[in-house]
Formats: sequence, structure tokens, C-alpha cells
Amino acid sequence: MQELELIWDEAVKDKDGILINDEYVLARSFKIENKDGRIIIRRFVSLSLEDVSEYEKTQILKSGWVVGTINLSLQFLERDIDDLNNKMRREVNGRRNGTYMIGLKTKRRELIKVYSRLMRKL
Repeated sequence: MQELELIWDEAVKDKDGILINDEYVLARSFKIENKDGRIIIRRFVSLSLEDVSEYEKTQILKSGWVVGTINLSLQFLERDIDDLNNKMRREVNGRRNGTYMIGLKTKRRELIKVYSRLMRKL
């Protein structure tokens, strides 16, 4: 529990995070709550919140709030960029729908910008 309190303190001091009602902090698709001394870390998936997995929690505890959430966000972005690259590869070898390819390239470009911005923060 002591480690989670240190993570909470770091999250409150995070300049990129948003502290709301002294109860929770939002940053980089993650939310850390401190209600009645219980600290819970969750992440946004689509439009809902899910508890972080043991792997993700371990990464945050090991690296700290800022570095841990940035590293996890980078891993998620790498996965999404790889998925887009595979879709583009299938499209080039398949239907060759130009409009769809432009959309995929635009999405990939946006993800790479976010990835680059996060890499600079490390």
C-alpha cells in the first residue's frame, strides 16, 4: 500500500495530469483514484474504464506514475501502429480502395505524432 501512496503523490504532482476534487487524477489515458484511502489505477479503453492488469500495475509501480504511464501508452501506440500497417499491407495487396488507404495513412500519421510527443517526454 505504501508504494501506491507514493504513486498517488507523484500523480498529483504530474504537470500533464488533471487533478479533480482531490480524488482522482487523469493523465495519458489512465486514471488513479484515491477514495477513502483506497488507491485504484484504471485505464480508458474505448469509452469505458477498466482496471489495469497486473503487468500494467507492476510497470507503474516499478517506473513511477509518469514514466510508467508514458511507457504503457507507447506500447499501446506501437500495437495500434502495427495494426494499421498490417491493414495497409492487406489493402495494397487486396481491394486497393484509395479513399480507405488515405484514411489509414492519416490515422497512422496522427498516432506517430502522439508517439513522438510521448517519446520526447521520456
